[in-house]
Amino acid sequence: MRQPYVVRKVSKRTGATRYTGMYYDRTEAPRSAGTYDNELEALTAARREQNRRESGVLGEMTPTQRRAMTFEKFWPIFQRHHRVEPNTMQTYFGTWINHVHPYLKADRVATFDSARAIQNFTWLADAGQTVNTRRACRTVLSAMLGLSIRLGYRSDNPVRGLNVGKQAAHKNIKVINETVFWELCDKLPLPTQRLFAEYIISTGVRFCEAISFQEEIWTTTPAC
Repeated sequence: MRQPYVVRKVSKRTGATRYTGMYYDRTEAPRSAGTYDNELEALTAARREQNRRESGVLGEMTPTQRRAMTFEKFWPIFQRHHRVEPNTMQTYFGTWINHVHPYLKADRVATFDSARAIQNFTWLADAGQTVNTRRACRTVLSAMLGLSIRLGYRSDNPVRGLNVGKQAAHKNIKVINETVFWELCDKLPLPTQRLFAEYIISTGVRFCEAISFQEEIWTTTPAC
């Protein structure tokens, strides 16, 4: 985002130096904040006008301007008006500048949809980004769209709850074949332990459910 600056002018008649503080309005056109004898005073005035312009832009925008707002132009508004801890905003910025801005900077906030979000997450996955990174991107986008709803840019948040994928298991799942299973069963010291193992394999019941059964039911004696 463009920053305020100072223009220095030297009077041909008196030789005195005067300083004009310059800032940018909502159309990105340079505007004068006044001319002063002191450079710091001119810069302070320019920054004050710039801040007033940024805080007032929310109410000054027409519906057409809101519809045309891109993520790149919305980011400074988000930084200023989204209420989070500074370290959280710093984390948001790192995610924004590295993983969101390169892909979505020209997308319009008002028309952004879930299909476009999914496409972005796919790009990130193809680029080798982890699930945690994609989740961080979803968090930033959801926060930006959430603020846009409160500011009247749109009425829904298409990013919230979108699936960004799951982290692959770091270890291979170990599976034994039927022959090995029966060999292991034969080595169990108690008949009830063998019956317990056979019950889990034959029914597919989860281990946490199987252990809830009372010990008395695990018997090899047929019921009368």
